[in-house]
Amino acid sequence: MRKPFPMHHRQIPAGLALFLVLMGLSESVRAGIDEKVADNLMNQCGLWEQVDALAPKIESSLKDALSRSSASLPAGDQERLLKGGAEAFARGRLRSAAAAQIAAEIDHEDASIVAAWCDGPTGQRIRSLSAAGAAPSMDQAKKLRAGNEAYARLGAKRQGDLWLLANAAQTGDFLADIAIETTVAAARAVAFVSVDPHGPSPDELRVMMESQRSEIARKFGEIVVAGWALDFATLNDADVDAYQSFLASPAGMRFNRAAREAIRGSFVKASRALTDQLATNSSRPGK
Repeated sequence: MRKPFPMHHRQIPAGLALFLVLMGLSESVRAGIDEKVADNLMNQCGLWEQVDALAPKIESSLKDALSRSSASLPAGDQERLLKGGAEAFARGRLRSAAAAQIAAEIDHEDASIVAAWCDGPTGQRIRSLSAAGAAPSMDQAKKLRAGNEAYARLGAKRQGDLWLLANAAQTGDFLADIAIETTVAAARAVAFVSVDPHGPSPDELRVMMESQRSEIARKFGEIVVAGWALDFATLNDADVDAYQSFLASPAGMRFNRAAREAIRGSFVKASRALTDQLATNSSRPGK
C-alpha cells in the first residue's frame, strides 16, 4: 500500500498556482459590472424608456382597485394611497433597483457585446422607432386599431418575423408579470386602508391571475406585435433578421433574460415598499 505523499510533495506547482489565481481573477471580473455601467447599458438599449412607460400603471391599477372595492374610502385616504403608489413606483426608484440587479447578472463580455449592438445602426433604428411608438401622444386604443390594421396588411413572412421577435424577447410573458404584480400590489395596498368583505383577497387575486397567465401573456403578445407592425413599418428585412440574430445570440439571450428579471424585480420591490409604507402608517390590518 502506497504511503501518502508528505504535504510539501502535494503543494501546487507555482505555474499552476498562478494559472488558478488568474482564472479566479477572470471569474471575478466576469461576475458582474458596475451599476453605472448597467444604467448606461439599459439606457443605450432603450429599456429605461420601457420602465418609464410602465411606471405610471400603478396609478391606474390603484384607481381600478378602489373602484372595485365595495367599501367607500375617504378622499384623504385615496389621496394618500395614490401618493404612496407614485413614490414607491417612481421612475428613479425602479431604475435604481433594476440597475443594481442587472449589474450582478451581466458580465463585462456580454455588456460589451450588447452595447455594441445597441449602439450600432440597426439597434439605434429600433430604439428610435420603439421610443416614438411608446410616446403618450397617441391614444392607445386608436394605436391598437391602427396596429391591427397595419398587421393585416403585412405579408406572411413579416407577420411571422414579428411573432418570432416577440417570442424571442418574451414580451407577452414579461408584460403579464408586470400586470399581475401591479394589480396585486394595488389590491394589497387598498386592503390596508379599506376592508372589502366581498372581494377576493390580494393572495386570492394573485392565484386567479396566475391561473390565467397564459391567456394574459397571449393578449399582451398580440398587442405588442400589432404595435410593432405600426412602429417597425420602415424596418427592412435585413434589420428584422439582424434583430432576430441578436436576440437569439448567447449574449442577447442572457441580457434579455437578465433585463426582464431586473425590471420585474424592481416592480416586486416597489410593491413591497408600498405595502410596508401603508402598514407602518395604517392601523388597519392588510388582508
